[in-house]
Amino acid sequence: MSLQEKIKKVARELSVDVKEQGGFFSFKKVIAERRIFIFRRKLMYVGRMKIDDEQKKVYFTEMLKETGFGSGSEDMSTGVGFKVENYKTEVGPREGVIEERSRLFGKKYDYKFDFSDFRKKIKDIVLENGYEFIYKIV
Repeated sequence: MSLQEKIKKVARELSVDVKEQGGFFSFKKVIAERRIFIFRRKLMYVGRMKIDDEQKKVYFTEMLKETGFGSGSEDMSTGVGFKVENYKTEVGPREGVIEERSRLFGKKYDYKFDFSDFRKKIKDIVLENGYEFIYKIV
């Protein structure tokens, strides 16, 4: 089984949507949703990965993305609104950043998705196939 096929298999096992195009992968999963009357917010996990076959390197990044729309808002003000917030992880060895963001969102959402488990499984596959895993912001 190829590196790409193994990555797709792990994503499917964890119910993460995966798209591949020319060595680039994108991962998406709605991990939580809140509804207040007709206002709705979603918290999504978004990951991106680039495979460089020539240099045998895989670049991986991830973030949490919150979207919301509806008539009114959570504090019941009137009007129609749309809001998108992105929270990217930092460059370097500080891998706990997305988990820190997760704790902040945990005050508003209830979810169980384990980002570090998904990242570790991808990293293990990459290393088993002789590639270097580079965790960074693209």
